Amino acid sequence: MAAEENVFRAAMEAIEQRDRARARDLLTRLIKSNPKNPEYWLWMSSVVETGRERIFCLKEALKLDPENQLARRGLILSGELPRDEKLVVPVKQQMRNWQVHLERRPSPDDSEFPFSWKKATLMGGAVILVAVFVTFALMNFRQPEQTTSVRPRRTATISQTPIPVLTLAAKEVAGGSPTPLWLFLPATYTPTPLYVNTLHPRSEAYRTALRSMQKGDYQAMLTFLDQALDLQPDAPDLYYYKGEAYRLLGNTSQAIRFYQRALELDKAFAPAYVGMGRIAASSNRLADAQNYFQKALSLDAGYVEVYLEQAALDLQRQESEAALAALKTAATSLPNSTLLHFYQAQALFLEGDYQTALEEARIAQRLDITFLPAYKLIGQIALTVGEAETAIEYLQTYLRYAPDDGQAGAWLGSAYAASGQDDLALQAFDQAIQADSRAAEAHLQRGLLYLEREQLDLAIPDLDAANRIEKSFTGYIALGKAYWLKGDDRSAYVQFANAEGYAKNDYQKAEMYFWRAQSLFKIGESKAAIRDWKALLELPREKIPAEWIRQAEEALQQLITSTPSPRPPTSTNTLRPTLTVTATRASPPGATATPSSNP
Repeated sequence: MAAEENVFRAAMEAIEQRDRARARDLLTRLIKSNPKNPEYWLWMSSVVETGRERIFCLKEALKLDPENQLARRGLILSGELPRDEKLVVPVKQQMRNWQVHLERRPSPDDSEFPFSWKKATLMGGAVILVAVFVTFALMNFRQPEQTTSVRPRRTATISQTPIPVLTLAAKEVAGGSPTPLWLFLPATYTPTPLYVNTLHPRSEAYRTALRSMQKGDYQAMLTFLDQALDLQPDAPDLYYYKGEAYRLLGNTSQAIRFYQRALELDKAFAPAYVGMGRIAASSNRLADAQNYFQKALSLDAGYVEVYLEQAALDLQRQESEAALAALKTAATSLPNSTLLHFYQAQALFLEGDYQTALEEARIAQRLDITFLPAYKLIGQIALTVGEAETAIEYLQTYLRYAPDDGQAGAWLGSAYAASGQDDLALQAFDQAIQADSRAAEAHLQRGLLYLEREQLDLAIPDLDAANRIEKSFTGYIALGKAYWLKGDDRSAYVQFANAEGYAKNDYQKAEMYFWRAQSLFKIGESKAAIRDWKALLELPREKIPAEWIRQAEEALQQLITSTPSPRPPTSTNTLRPTLTVTATRASPPGATATPSSNP
């Protein structure tokens, strides 16, 4: 307890010295060790970087202490709670008390330190926090046009500075909310400039709009951009940023309208083409996206971020070699880009180089521990290479922040099943399907687990649902096996026959022939069964399990000589498939942090 008190005292001293970075670091350590202390959350709200983080901290403080007037007052000033006249404190009184408090801080030698800092927090801390909240409120409500500056600030976006690996056992805070990943940062990321950051000396609204973009408040961003356009109606970058705001709000038609307006003012404005390319890629118009990205590069060959967009597009088309070529070009200027390593991991995964892919995915996660797609990708690769415990660890973290991702939930269930934890696997599958009823992978994997346990009445509906949502070789073969074990030979044959069109390699063809031949024989189609056994034996022997070859040879001998029927299939064939990856377009640069910014 003494160590915790010393850290808290140091945090208070940092706040008094206006060293917000150090105070934030110390309070982060305190919250990690004791996330149920409302005072820590309250003080953290006064030193975090963004309004969204501030509101989160205040809400956590209020959850832990519903009577906390400071937290309530802060949320009122932030617009999260309605005005309460009982909690209004005059601004002059707040500022006067702030000065008094700074002159009367507790002595380090005070023998009653625990009482002193708690009392200071509850009494003197009130005026500090109120002053901070009022300051934020005044900043948010001032008229942007009244402040001018000759030189705008460099607008911050996430920079990828290597940091220690995150311990993934993120603690749950009050109310079941996960601890936000930014709390695990040893320090905030270093700001880097946006690609588009034109000098607008007369318009504070422009800078305020970019700050709103950093916070993810795109409606406010639009409001401030309109104010900036009143002063500079011929600025193409302002229309471009309006397009970005609408794109991130999901209004693609309005986004395209403003991108086009930017190009009317400046035909060589490359970012507008990138914006339209992102929209085209997200709507699966891949040829159009390609043309837009190439146009942007023709206008500005140094716009290296476009190569990341090109790589994402190549991955969407499953063209891993092309993606790696684009990433090689981007790496010359962006060696520490999170997206660079993330896309490289995806491409290498498609290439089958799983270990290198896993290394690249881990680098992406270390470079930016708040980039959730990296956790999902690490879990996926780890599961594929048989590292079930690693997959569980990373997928648990991912799903803590993205609980509606049915695909990731299915992979978590598969990882539990692979480690022999069937009950947890079924829970994960259930949650994935509850979150997304059309999660084909979750239905498939749950059906496979039921099949392995010979719970056929549960396996068949799941496998049938998986095939209706997304047809696959594995789904049809598994459903055929379920019907086979149930004794419905004709239905089994139909499913094995359906699998033929989805067999992608010699092993899968052999598996299909192996099962279909036996079902054909059982329904009285001996000649067709003979053809399938022969077709199996014509495949390359090194691709086929020796047991299948032996059974095929025995069956042919018995069928051709009209001797007793062949033995039923053995359990040599595994019921759970190896996971395959379908590359999807990852979040574009800044989709969760800063749009169209340097990655």
